[in-house]
Amino acid sequence: MKDIRKLAYLFFFLSLLFGIMWYTLGSIDKSIFWQILTVLSLGWFVFEAERNWKDKKRIKKSLMIGLLLFIGTFFLDYSGLLNQGYTINRDYSLFAVGADPIELLLIVFFGGSAWFMQLPKKFSLGYSIADVFLLAFFGTITEIMLNRYGIMAYLTVDSFNAFVTYSMVWGILHLLNYKVFK
Repeated sequence: MKDIRKLAYLFFFLSLLFGIMWYTLGSIDKSIFWQILTVLSLGWFVFEAERNWKDKKRIKKSLMIGLLLFIGTFFLDYSGLLNQGYTINRDYSLFAVGADPIELLLIVFFGGSAWFMQLPKKFSLGYSIADVFLLAFFGTITEIMLNRYGIMAYLTVDSFNAFVTYSMVWGILHLLNYKVFK
């Protein structure tokens, strides 16, 4: 029950955050999108690292997950750029690394590491399904918002592809956590 409550809090927070961003991105500097998400993911990482400070092994594994997500995002997005599936507008970034704004890669690293640290230690199929759906849903909502405001452009893929891809990635990460890293 405690673990499902964590997902409910995450759902509430992400709903509030993306609701506000959805309605304000049209009237503010779009670079603030990346800056806000970078600061929030770093803050979440610090919060989770502090909560898990005594479990150095868990923190180390979380950094490995963050690095896997960082590398995977870099190559997947670079492949998407090369295959002309989509582009991410890097004009709103401090600088780009490959096809991605540096902020996106930092968000993926710190957010992915924080996500790993907040996972329950014991496997729960219900939790994993809800978590995968929640993250795939908000990942897709993010891409829809990025497309709407010109921060990203789909060229040959669509939101359904994004949802399926996010579901697969988070599902694989759950399998890694509960089957490989345990």
